[in-house]
Amino acid sequence: SQSERTQGTIKMRWLILLLFMSQTLYAGDISTVEPAGLRHKLKDPEKLGEWVDPPDIVVCSTAPVSLKQIKRAVKFWEKLGYNFGSITIALHNNYQCAIGEAGANQIMIDIPSQSFFTDERWNAPTKVGLTRLFVDTNTNTIFKAKIEIMSNWGGAQRILEHEIGHALGWKDWNQIGHIMHSNWSQGGYNTKGLK
Repeated sequence: SQSERTQGTIKMRWLILLLFMSQTLYAGDISTVEPAGLRHKLKDPEKLGEWVDPPDIVVCSTAPVSLKQIKRAVKFWEKLGYNFGSITIALHNNYQCAIGEAGANQIMIDIPSQSFFTDERWNAPTKVGLTRLFVDTNTNTIFKAKIEIMSNWGGAQRILEHEIGHALGWKDWNQIGHIMHSNWSQGGYNTKGLK
């Protein structure tokens, strides 16, 4: 009907407007099974952007990670030359956590949002973590990131280190044993190309 076409046109215009206002890049997900067609051969890991200032880390009260795990993961990246601001464990009534939006110059860590399960690029049962990276594509400047980790995977080795790697701008890199490998079971602590 005419009304449905008009509503569809209005929705499309809003979608296009939103796409021009900001760019959300999916730096990558980590899964227990590698999706078909994802494997790619690269000479070196690729980066989507850089932080201007060391990002602060805000951990929502519902996040399935402990302060000890966060400090371990931060130390892993600091040994590679990366810097971070403060680490804050948010109270249960924290507004930013309630709406699921990281603030400027923040990496937020939380449980999965609804979009975690509706992203058609992945088979939800195999996905254990996801990082949304907000980048000014004109300058390749990262201005915020949100890490989502499945509750039952929060304590697994390398999950948080891998997702913080995405929050620092690194894309998945499917070299066996590499920290940025998209398939958790094939990853490791190799950091080739990340310094």
